[in-house]
Amino acid sequence: MIEVCPFVEKILFALVALKRLFGYAGCHMLIFSLQWRGGQAVADRIFLHKDSPLVFLSLGDWGIGGGAQNKVGQQMGLAAKAHRASFVIGLGDNFYWKGVEALNDTQFVSKFETVYTHPAIKRIPWYMSLGDHDHLGSVQAQVNYTRRSRRWRMPAPYFSKSFPLKGGNSAKLVVVDSVGLEGALVEDRGKEIRMGRQMSEHFTGREAGEKQWRWLEAQLADPRPQWLLVAGHKPVVSSCDRDRFRGDKLVQQKLEELMSRYPVDVYMHGHDHSAQHTVHRGTHHIGNGIGGFGLHRVMAPEQRHAGLQWISGDGLNPFHGFFLGDISEFEMNLNWYDATGSVRHNVTIQPRARNSSMEA
Repeated sequence: MIEVCPFVEKILFALVALKRLFGYAGCHMLIFSLQWRGGQAVADRIFLHKDSPLVFLSLGDWGIGGGAQNKVGQQMGLAAKAHRASFVIGLGDNFYWKGVEALNDTQFVSKFETVYTHPAIKRIPWYMSLGDHDHLGSVQAQVNYTRRSRRWRMPAPYFSKSFPLKGGNSAKLVVVDSVGLEGALVEDRGKEIRMGRQMSEHFTGREAGEKQWRWLEAQLADPRPQWLLVAGHKPVVSSCDRDRFRGDKLVQQKLEELMSRYPVDVYMHGHDHSAQHTVHRGTHHIGNGIGGFGLHRVMAPEQRHAGLQWISGDGLNPFHGFFLGDISEFEMNLNWYDATGSVRHNVTIQPRARNSSMEA
């Protein structure tokens, strides 16, 4: 990672635009994906194949160790190589059962570094979010691991990234801390947040939650991106059969309202260990909590969300896997993979009319 001042940031984006306008000698293009940290822009070098879309993978609920996680990791590597993936999005529950204890916790190696070993996913950045199980351990250790790992990216419990696209447009990824958002809305964290009694008030209390909500609305209000993607651990809508706490429901309601007011194209989540695709109030909800941990049951057909487009099956979700998306200027392809490398569902979507709807 390299640090650049705001002036250099503008130069980098100008160079990217010129290269795309006049072409680029060779098969790959170097771009810089920027985030702000402590008043400075921090740039990850990301390679895009000339004239190809921006490709990424995501997975959730993976940090258990063992056969299922390993198989998913192997297939992720093969898919990343075949499609020239630029980054990975982690959807939380990175370490079962109780997160990590400290920066030197061996789980960083045993459940991450030595699992996802294919060069195609070892050399690209992984943008990580927090799950409820992660909040049972040291959140700060996962944040700090960003400075130790060559690929782990969690500069804070929540953050955003921007990715230039061909044609001068961009895609924006907003990573939220789902559990932290609950803290601003509940009256009793111990009763209204799942496992809330075991979580730090510093990260899940009212003050932290209110601060994150203000930050999130400012991020979503940005009219510049062609594509707006949000990633968080917990779902906003789901057809998975499991209990919801009051904190879950309050966050779902508020996120639903925000993502309608500031049109979000895609919301990616884990927490529910099933694969599903739902369209609700214009947003495509991508359920992908199948990275390695035990699987959940899905609702009976008559109980499922009205906007459900596809779900992995009836009864117990039948497979582990991951998600692959590719984004171009005017369309995005959504693909759900299983642990054998087979595509179980795919669909193509178009970006929402963000500017006009936000000005109305």
